[in-house]
Amino acid sequence: MSDNWHALEQHVRDRIADAQAFVRSQALAGESAARQYHPHSIGLIHRARSVLAKAIAGVIERHGPRATST
Repeated sequence: MSDNWHALEQHVRDRIADAQAFVRSQALAGESAARQYHPHSIGLIHRARSVLAKAIAGVIERHGPRATST
């Protein structure tokens, strides 16, 4: 089951990165010089972060926090 959560987490992170890269590329291309993001891009990023946070919270609630080595 944890593999599914890891896959979901990675998928959400990839989607967030894709959305952010798209917005950055448009800004660099000068298409959005006034930094006016598409209304749905902001919502998509917020929704993806919310889903990711809920997924991580669910895993921590079920399995407890895991120590990480640095």
